Order: sequence, then structure tokens, then C-alpha cells
Amino acid sequence: MIPSLWVADLIVSGATARKLSAKHQLDWRDIYDAIVCVRGLRYAWHSDPERGHRAMVEIFVDGRRCIAVLYPVGHASSDAFALASAYPGPRGAS
Repeated sequence: MIPSLWVADLIVSGATARKLSAKHQLDWRDIYDAIVCVRGLRYAWHSDPERGHRAMVEIFVDGRRCIAVLYPVGHASSDAFALASAYPGPRGAS
């Protein structure tokens, strides 16, 4: 069974929004709409020694497959996350 993730709240900083636009040509609002309160999001947990525990989430934006990088906010059972990045393509998916 493929794990799915539920995101009820997504925090997007101004710096992240600017990076998405400048570096990856993605609008943060499209990323937000593809994640928040969307059933069946496919994801995998990834632990990075420098960045910590994060979810790599497969989303689709304007028909393009993208990977969004989300960090949990609050306690382990919370459904709130912070968006760290998103980029087109299969990189980082599992």
C-alpha cells in the first residue's frame, strides 16, 4: 500500500515563495492548492543529517509532476507543515 499524507495547514515563507518562482518557475499558490486538504498525497519520509526529518511529496502542478519538500510543524501527529521547496521532475521521489 502506498502511504498518503494529509496536510491541513501549509506554511509558506516569503523567502520560499521567491525561491520557488525564481529558481523553479513555480507559483507558491499552485503548490499550496496541490497540497492542502488534498486526499491521497503520495509521499516518503526522508531523514537528512543536516536538514532533519521531512516528507517528500509527489504533486502535480499544471500537468507537471513535482516533488514538494515539507517539514512537520508541532507534534508528531500534527497535520501542519512548512514548505521548504518544490521542484519539477522525479528527483527525490521514492
